[in-house]
Amino acid sequence: CPTIIAENGINTFLNVIVPAINSGLKHFVFFSSMAVYGHQKPPFTEKMPKDPVDIYGACKSVIEDMLKVLSEVHGFTYTILRPYNVYGERQSLTDPYRGVVALFINNFLKGKPVSVYGDGLQKRMYTYINDIVPYIADCANSPGAVNEIFNIGDERTRTIKELIETIEEVSGIKVPVIHLEDRAQEVKFAYSDNSKIKRIMGLEIK
Repeated sequence: CPTIIAENGINTFLNVIVPAINSGLKHFVFFSSMAVYGHQKPPFTEKMPKDPVDIYGACKSVIEDMLKVLSEVHGFTYTILRPYNVYGERQSLTDPYRGVVALFINNFLKGKPVSVYGDGLQKRMYTYINDIVPYIADCANSPGAVNEIFNIGDERTRTIKELIETIEEVSGIKVPVIHLEDRAQEVKFAYSDNSKIKRIMGLEIK
């Protein structure tokens, strides 16, 4: 629902940053998304213009712009991170709008079919949360991260089909795969270049 996406994104951002500014905010780290790149040819780099093709990406793009404006007006610094397909412990297994890794694992554990849009050959990168948390925390103290934008995440591409095969191998479980029609405006090949954060902050994916 566009309204829910906008409220969860833009309103939540404002509800956090306005009190922070009033309390003397020094530096703000924003978790954006590679969805801001849209249908451009991957791997996405930070030098590419933003060109979102869905409401989620559009909201993230707007928040990035709002953050830059507010930083100029109120004199704080910021770092914008654009992660991709983050998964890990304590992730919600039931959120139907994000987290394909968790959703698939949940269905496997329950013996339920998994639904795949199109042929399952969409290319993505899947990022383990513990690989990036230290760098998220370091943004507030790293001079190289001041007023910068970073793609942050793994550097290996996998298709949805390969993701399913990996879960089958790890779990020893097989479930039916239901192929649905292609999702409107879905970016089929979405993966990013993380060389900038590797160079400036020493990102190491383990």
